[in-house]
Amino acid sequence: MKEELEEIIKYYSEYNFADFKPIKVDKSTTIIDLRTFVRNHVLLIRKNIDKDIAKPYFDRLKKVYLISKL
Repeated sequence: MKEELEEIIKYYSEYNFADFKPIKVDKSTTIIDLRTFVRNHVLLIRKNIDKDIAKPYFDRLKKVYLISKL
């Protein structure tokens, strides 16, 4: 998880958030503020990297990352 997180952080450190359009992640989730979403998820994951609570946040961040790379 740590290596993948660093890859995601690197990607978003170079991402142009000004060009962002809302991302429909699934039927009930739409990301409208990507910068805040990434920042909050990364902070929570880093603080809890070795705990089970980080897993769903990492999975959601990774899913958004993969969608935003399209």
